[in-house]
Amino acid sequence: PGLDGPGNFAMDAGGNLWVANNYAYSRQSRQPACGSDKVFRFTPTGQTYPGSPYSGGGLSGVGFGIAIDPSDRVWLGNFGFEGKGCETAANHYSASVFSLAGEAESPERGWEVGGIDWPQGTVADRAGNIWLANCGNNSVTRIAAGDPSKAVNLPESQITAGAGSFGRPFGAAVDPEGNVFVTGNESATVAKLGPNGEPLALYSG
Repeated sequence: PGLDGPGNFAMDAGGNLWVANNYAYSRQSRQPACGSDKVFRFTPTGQTYPGSPYSGGGLSGVGFGIAIDPSDRVWLGNFGFEGKGCETAANHYSASVFSLAGEAESPERGWEVGGIDWPQGTVADRAGNIWLANCGNNSVTRIAAGDPSKAVNLPESQITAGAGSFGRPFGAAVDPEGNVFVTGNESATVAKLGPNGEPLALYSG
């Protein structure tokens, strides 16, 4: 109970499933669809994990952005899904962090750092760097070593190195060498970034 528009998910080392949730649940079909402030966790056998769902830490309509870093912290990109008529405007400019115990480690509005803007794909590499694909401003946020004070924004001009366009970043994945691949949904391109954010390639076609 409470799931409404679940998006992406991540598995922790114990095989538990963490599920991003787009909307606040309502049984009333004519109620506004407003951003959820919860993340759900299920056991490997499908039961609701004790204490789940978790809230706080700035959670706001998380859709596709969820990852677990090497320190077992759960990162969520707050896209801020919401329909019309919501009393409280969703926050589209932050990331939230939870411990495996379900405790929020981010502030009340989440970490508003590194130019986060309507984030979707969120991944962690082996060094603990966090990467968020920002649909809102055609950029990628890199949070070095999972430290919000070290967050930087990689704008479209830097990502493409003038070799093309990169619009509406959405999906993200990291390879064993720490290279990050981010899809440009609007531009039909895929950017390849090095471990420090340096542009390596832009694929299209």
